[in-house]
Amino acid sequence: MPYSPTKVNPRTAQQATYSFMPEQKLLLPNGEYILKQGGGGNSPIYYIYNSDDKFTGYWTWLEIFDKKNKLVEIDFTKPQIVNALNGKESLKVKKGQRGKIDRFHQLTSVYSKKQEQQVLIERYPIYQPSDQPVAQSTGTIVDKNSNKPIKGSTVEETD
Repeated sequence: MPYSPTKVNPRTAQQATYSFMPEQKLLLPNGEYILKQGGGGNSPIYYIYNSDDKFTGYWTWLEIFDKKNKLVEIDFTKPQIVNALNGKESLKVKKGQRGKIDRFHQLTSVYSKKQEQQVLIERYPIYQPSDQPVAQSTGTIVDKNSNKPIKGSTVEETD
């Protein structure tokens, strides 16, 4: 049975194992997410929590830039907010700034301090990004003799 990420706190675990996913995109369900600094000190590594403050099983690298594309110093004591909508993530930053979220990395396991055992972490679904747009066409079915549309019948095809 996999260990639920909602019961794991990677910030207090003794040891963690990270996995760099191949070029896939994490499919975060629509909603607001909290990025909590996780690398210690001034590390731009952030763990991703959902709106219920439950760990998602992923971490990311975060950078914020100003209008002149210069790196902005981040206050690592404050969590950052990310909104996910239809497979796209946006970071809440001050006006004139832009946030850059590195691709998501999976935290595959941690060692529990209390139980002194390795626990696996469930993860959100991922999907392969597609470079090809989806082709979609619609049409009407017509009578072969009269060439007139047959009432109430249409065809839709997705490629």
